Formats: sequence, C-alpha cells, structure tokens
Amino acid sequence: IKIGAVTPNESGFPRNHNPGILTDERGYMLNDDELIMYFTPAVTGSNWLWSYDMYSARFNLKEFFSK
Repeated sequence: IKIGAVTPNESGFPRNHNPGILTDERGYMLNDDELIMYFTPAVTGSNWLWSYDMYSARFNLKEFFSK
C-alpha cells in the first residue's frame, strides 16, 4: 500500500531519498496522533554529494483520517 511520496513538488529538490518514520527503540510510533517522517533531499549536478540534508515533516493523523 502506498500512503504517500516526497517528490520535487513537496521538497523543492530533484532528488529525495531515505525516507523513514520516527519511532522509539522498539519500532513503535511515539504517539497515535502524530506521524513524523524524515527524508534526505539533494540537488543534481557536480556538487550533488555535498548537498544532502536531513528534513522532517510532521503529520496530524487524526486530521488525516477524519477526511
């Protein structure tokens, strides 16, 4: 099941890699109401390797599932 994607439209970068969900040490989400995602966007061209940064996005799950 695909629940979403980070694309250049959302991040503003042509490359978007390594998505992950923030969890505790057992792999559980920190709470039932919120999802925190991490991903690493980058640019293209000769300096692509040095352009990676870590970004995060926070989603309100109650709001998402009430739609």
